[in-house]
Amino acid sequence: MKINIRKLSVGSAGLALITAAVVGINLYRHANRILSAAVKEAKNDNCPLALSLLWQTNSAYLNQADQLTSRYWRGVCNLKTERFSEASEDFKFVTSNDTSVQFRDAEFLLGQAQYGLKDYRSAKNGFEKSAQLGYRIGMSLYQAADSYTQLEQDTYAMKTFKQILELKGDEEMKEPALFRIAELYFERGETMRDKKVLKV
Repeated sequence: MKINIRKLSVGSAGLALITAAVVGINLYRHANRILSAAVKEAKNDNCPLALSLLWQTNSAYLNQADQLTSRYWRGVCNLKTERFSEASEDFKFVTSNDTSVQFRDAEFLLGQAQYGLKDYRSAKNGFEKSAQLGYRIGMSLYQAADSYTQLEQDTYAMKTFKQILELKGDEEMKEPALFRIAELYFERGETMRDKKVLKV
């Protein structure tokens, strides 16, 4: 009995894999096919099926490069479905083991997952590393600066927003950065005014 991995649906994915085991199909031989099908589904935003397939590709059946691919796409789908804790673990695995930086956006995505967990300090670190790696520098710096504001570290936020204005390119991020700088100046002015009122 042959199973066409490409035609698996959400309801049939688990059943097909159980059937495969029953009829003696070796998952080790088919792990790469299942991984390819999972990646295709993840790229098509079919995260429920992609996650179902990715959980079936046990790391014991994959080489190191394929393990990274599996964890990366699992992280992407976990992030899209707002499973921030799982996404954070997946991207930590990828950023710790991806020595060739195959997944350049992994630090950025890790930052997003940690931001979703309200772990703004870790999120800021992820976004700053993303900028250092050259991935969407303007957006990475913007997210880092926003994380600083969540931490109430306005001086660092201001400095980071201003870095965006100095970038060559990334024009689409300069206007939002200017707006946030103006907001911070306004908030600082209000704070200074409140302090003067309290002194009187």
